[in-house]
Amino acid sequence: MALCAALCSCLQPLRAQSRAQQEQLAVQYYKSQEYEKAAALFAELFREKPDNYCYSYYLPCLLETGNYREAEKVVQRQMRQNPKIQRFPVDLGWVYEKEGNSTKAQRQYDRCIDDAKSAQALKELSAAFLNYGLTEQAIRCYGRIRTMTGEPSAYAFELAMLYRQKGDYQQALHELLHWAAEHPAEAEVNSVESELTTWIADDEDKSRHDLVGKTLLQYANKNPDVPVYAHLMLWFTLQEEDYPSALKQAIAIDKRFQGEGRRTYEIATIAADNKDYGTAIAGYDHIRKSYSEFSPCYEAALSGSIHTRYLQITSQYPPEMTKIKQLSVELDSFFRQHPLRDANLGTYLNRVEIEAVYMKNIPMATGLLEKAIETPGLSAKGKAACKLQLGDIYHLEDEVWEATLLYSQVEKDFPNDTIGQNAKFKNAKLAFYMGEFAWAKAQLDVLRAATSKLIANDAMQLSLLIADNESGDSIDNALHLYAKACYCTECREFEKALQLIDSINDSENPSLTDDILYLRADIAIQQQQYSDADKLLEQITTQFGDELLADDALFMRARLQEERLHDPLTAMDLYQQLLKQYPDSLFAPEARKRFRALRNNSFKTQP
Repeated sequence: MALCAALCSCLQPLRAQSRAQQEQLAVQYYKSQEYEKAAALFAELFREKPDNYCYSYYLPCLLETGNYREAEKVVQRQMRQNPKIQRFPVDLGWVYEKEGNSTKAQRQYDRCIDDAKSAQALKELSAAFLNYGLTEQAIRCYGRIRTMTGEPSAYAFELAMLYRQKGDYQQALHELLHWAAEHPAEAEVNSVESELTTWIADDEDKSRHDLVGKTLLQYANKNPDVPVYAHLMLWFTLQEEDYPSALKQAIAIDKRFQGEGRRTYEIATIAADNKDYGTAIAGYDHIRKSYSEFSPCYEAALSGSIHTRYLQITSQYPPEMTKIKQLSVELDSFFRQHPLRDANLGTYLNRVEIEAVYMKNIPMATGLLEKAIETPGLSAKGKAACKLQLGDIYHLEDEVWEATLLYSQVEKDFPNDTIGQNAKFKNAKLAFYMGEFAWAKAQLDVLRAATSKLIANDAMQLSLLIADNESGDSIDNALHLYAKACYCTECREFEKALQLIDSINDSENPSLTDDILYLRADIAIQQQQYSDADKLLEQITTQFGDELLADDALFMRARLQEERLHDPLTAMDLYQQLLKQYPDSLFAPEARKRFRALRNNSFKTQP
């Protein structure tokens, strides 16, 4: 007896090992689509131990080999042994479906739904239907839950996803908006916005886009007291980059729901960031006129209005000095009434720039910055920003060592922060301007791994320019002149920069030709000579298509056509050209985005 027990105990591991090997072989046959062999092995395994693991392989093997009778028996066995599991009755219907008996399959699906007695059972049943792509039946499950619970909006988000899978975007949107009204928290509304974004992202014929816009407008108009619909309508106008409409919507939201100008301020700031200065100023001024000076957004709106008008005025060349002087008076008045702090530092630095760059009052500008650096309420990073600005003024005044000292202080204080990396980049550029190319390149190569993508890209471009052009005395002479021209361009001394460019002998450094053309184009753009800039950039793209600046020039050309020359069709062609010729360009994602936006606008304007 003892011997028998010992033998049995020895055989059990062997049997377990044998089963594991058999399972492994069966799965291998299944994956290689050798269903006959897999079915034979799984049949033996299933008879020995009819668990769900074997079943999940065995049933598909039977269906693939057309053994529907055996498949039906296997499923019915599982149903008898597991009466509470919803998957198996659906599996039975699928067996009938695969057999070609769709009427019998539909009766089985109906029976599944009718027999489910709880919301949980119906949810499990819905998942089982979805396993076979039976979206309509899954939707019916949630409809029955609503009938059972008496809650007409139950599981609206789940139903929205199902209708979307089915391709019924109209019904999906209705469910999504019902769910949003009952879940108005910011996180839930963000999830709705995220879902709708995926709908309209690759909407070639704009049908989903138009549906979303039309339906949101209907819901917002019919339900004026439901904030979430107004907020979603505002979100949609922002996707359209229709900032005037977004501002009107924001003003209405603030008025209806006592927002105290918060939404209006937010939209005005977004418009300013996107260079729609008129809309931004209108938004800020509305807050100033509509709310008291003690309201939470009043001071920020006043500061924002001044800052935006500064951007608007200085974006013109040459800027109107009358407006510059008027703005200087406003800035002086603002900071007599409001203390300097991080929130209005950008506006304060505008004041400094006016004094230094436009009024040429360097002592006043440096005095303002030195005062700011000593201000107790300003953060360490805010003071660092002032040091960078002070360094820039020393740079303008050709006091290079003073500038380098300030940049180095900021770099040391914030070694792992964007502001520190920006200081390092400014130092590297100064070294480039001074002709210290090897040291500049070493610093730039470090910055190519900067956390700021903009700094990393700019550092890479300048490093490659040095590497491409510094290799001998004659080439160094041309590069020295080019570097000085870049310095003068940054100081807005355009005539001097052009004189330096003209003095460069092309034969000394032919590889610098495309860089010189690009610099000329940059100067032309800053002087608002857009047609001249376009011709210079076109020369780069046609004559130097294999050089480093080719994709930069093509992207800048496209933006010029879009934003300044107002030729969207040419802009679209240029963006598309960039995507085809330079698919790995750093500008490719932005070019793709702009191309789609222009294409969508062309659809919108078609009769």
